[in-house]
Amino acid sequence: MASVINVFKESIDIAKKNYLKLLGLYLIILIIFTVLEALAVLLTAGAALGAVSGISSPLTFIPLVLIVFIAAILISPIWNGIYYSLAIQGMKKSSKTTLDKAFGDSKKVYRKMLWTSVIQTVIMVIILGIILTPDILYILSIRSGSSAFSHPLLFLSTLGITALVFIVVAFILGALFFVAVPLAMLDGSSGIGAIRKSFTVARKYFWSVMGLLILSGIAYAIVYAITEIFTLGFSVVNPTLGEVVSLVLTVLLESFIVGIVGFLPVIFYKRFVKS
Repeated sequence: MASVINVFKESIDIAKKNYLKLLGLYLIILIIFTVLEALAVLLTAGAALGAVSGISSPLTFIPLVLIVFIAAILISPIWNGIYYSLAIQGMKKSSKTTLDKAFGDSKKVYRKMLWTSVIQTVIMVIILGIILTPDILYILSIRSGSSAFSHPLLFLSTLGITALVFIVVAFILGALFFVAVPLAMLDGSSGIGAIRKSFTVARKYFWSVMGLLILSGIAYAIVYAITEIFTLGFSVVNPTLGEVVSLVLTVLLESFIVGIVGFLPVIFYKRFVKS
């Protein structure tokens, strides 16, 4: 009988055996998303300068940033699919894992993964946006000069409650969508069908999925803590050295953790649902 701990351990084992592949993949992803983030900053700054000088509207930056956001959505299924394929290959003890095969597998189901990702993103943005809306309206009311809602304690408690609800709902959504995108590679499902199937799996194995999500969060927290401790230590000697150490540790450790977390939905599905 599969267990959450066993699934996590298996994911760690596959990640250890494929660490160099994960490191290379992480570096490629890091470069791509760094360029996209830099492009978003430049576009936003350019739009802001244009608005200040009267050349363009202050709202110009919105469609520009949306272009970058859409580009990220279009790219994500490719590298997600590579992680899923590496996990599938790694579970077959007799076969050798290769990035070529992983990339090929990802390309085959790219459209299905993309379609599921788009629907999933829209649903999550709507739900999480609804949760944040009262706080946004609250902040706007304070900025408009409404003294009835400007008490610091009320303000902080409102933000705290919203943050708590946001985190809880985000975890629940993460559980519900846990295998939605991977299903394109696991059984060919996509879109609404994949999301429905993921919801069914999540309801049946809810606490197991939540356990994996919590373990993933703990793993990220440990990596963050280790990175911060070493960064602070070296920053005392030299701030620039501290930044270099932070970057190196982030790449070395996060590439490993991202691989582990990326493998989890596939291993979970095969060990819990298909076993």
